[in-house]
Amino acid sequence: MSRDWIVLSVDEPTECVVIEALRHVVDAVDIRPSEDGHYLELLDDRSVTLLVVERAKLVHTPAELARLHPGADVSAPEGSVGIPDLFTSPGAADGPSPVWWQDLHASANVPRTDHLAEALAHAVARRCRGVVVAPRTAPPHPLIGENP
Repeated sequence: MSRDWIVLSVDEPTECVVIEALRHVVDAVDIRPSEDGHYLELLDDRSVTLLVVERAKLVHTPAELARLHPGADVSAPEGSVGIPDLFTSPGAADGPSPVWWQDLHASANVPRTDHLAEALAHAVARRCRGVVVAPRTAPPHPLIGENP
């Protein structure tokens, strides 16, 4: 199962922005666009998929972000001025400004993909005045038959 990062941004993270950010994050990786143009697949030198980066979607109702990710771990990219008010102030997301949503999926059981996804998400967010929502961690499951 993949682990997912989300970039929420004020400016659109276009394919060119993602590729520029990727080149800043990693020296060599192959990039293969999907036939339908909905995502980019990042491959290592053995053609193993490291990340899948979906094309950004425009969210017309930013207030939905708080509903979809209550209590999410949101971080501003290093070198940015901080998290834009749109993502932190109660009621700020109720305004008319749309927000871009972009998913990054790191392949499971492939070394370094979490680090690459985290670095790329922050590099894209920095370029697009955005923030990064880190993957949720599932609560621990009690063992079957264990007494509390």
